[in-house]
Amino acid sequence: MEFPSCDRCNAGTKTTDQVVAVMSRIFPDSSTDAELGEVQKYLRGVANNAPGLLEDMHGPPAWRHEAVMRAPLGQHLLYCGGPIETHHMENFSAKFGFAKHFEVTGRPIGTDGAVAARWYSNADVLEGKFPGSAPSCHY
Repeated sequence: MEFPSCDRCNAGTKTTDQVVAVMSRIFPDSSTDAELGEVQKYLRGVANNAPGLLEDMHGPPAWRHEAVMRAPLGQHLLYCGGPIETHHMENFSAKFGFAKHFEVTGRPIGTDGAVAARWYSNADVLEGKFPGSAPSCHY
């Protein structure tokens, strides 16, 4: 999705764009060498440009222990509630809201306007925490 923004605004979200690129490619696990290479490229990028993010995504010890107990064997666990990831996902959500407004109306939101956004992970959907969703069953 493309929409007009000044160079300062566009440059100000480059790291956020990298974080979202990682999040959008991280699950399901890559199935080809090309997909795996792409994920690894983005992981290197966020390791350089968003210090602490990968550690943030590892999750607190109590969460990791509980998640390991209930996750299917071999599944890679990703914590989606840390402060660094939350900061970038909220920034992207707002940016996306501005873009959708422009797409629908053909004009940007003015300086007196605002966007309210909330992001959800695929874990939220699986656990029924996404509005209007029910937990998924896997047989």
